[in-house]
Amino acid sequence: MIDDDAKCIVIAYDDGTVIDTVKSNQTYAILDKGDRVTRRNSVKHLTDTVKISSAFVKVNDIALSLFDKDLLPVCKLFQYVSYQDGRIEWNNGRPIKTSTDISKICGISSATAKKLINRLIEEDIIHKHRRANDNRSFYFTMNPFICLRGSRALIDLFEDFKDSKWRWINSNE
Repeated sequence: MIDDDAKCIVIAYDDGTVIDTVKSNQTYAILDKGDRVTRRNSVKHLTDTVKISSAFVKVNDIALSLFDKDLLPVCKLFQYVSYQDGRIEWNNGRPIKTSTDISKICGISSATAKKLINRLIEEDIIHKHRRANDNRSFYFTMNPFICLRGSRALIDLFEDFKDSKWRWINSNE
């Protein structure tokens, strides 16, 4: 018989019998030999991200070598790519979203920055996204197969660029 105040029950895999009942005020963990403790936030992080196994840590040098000369100013944006979500943003977390911002960072004119942005979008190097709560505001994300901080990218970012030609540059994925 199962208690009414049971938080969960532990059931044997092979025959379905109840092994133990955990009350609502108890916490527990079942570990097998060789298991390690995994915290809830660690599990959430692993389910919300995907590991991108490529031969680069921050910048894919193979992809970079294939850039046209006029795309090279994008290299100055790499330092502004945030961890996991690939957003191009200032150190305070605010998005870099105008050609004026990009012109200052890259050391080019505003008109050249506008052309650069359009070309980067066309080449699938960056994507432009509308903010969910504001249709007038937007942000840019960097293709994680070109530049990524850390070794894991959010699944949304991965899905956004999964069909990119840059994904297959290293061809070890």
